[in-house]
Amino acid sequence: KNGGGHIGYAILAKYQGLGYGKVGLKLAIEKLKSLEDFKEEEIYLACLNDNIASINIILSNNGYIHHKDSKKTYFRIPLK
Repeated sequence: KNGGGHIGYAILAKYQGLGYGKVGLKLAIEKLKSLEDFKEEEIYLACLNDNIASINIILSNNGYIHHKDSKKTYFRIPLK
């Protein structure tokens, strides 16, 4: 709310590679879009550079790379 909210999620190792991350992020995006007081046009995410699976999940949900540093890649996902 008011630009200060943070959402995080992790997938237990036994469930990795089964599609739960992709579905979970898509559900979170849909939930945000349905909130009356959520007026943002994009959500902002960060991911460790070595977490290829999460990077692929973000990109498959229409995310794009905003910028990178030595440890993390920062993404935006349009909500339109």
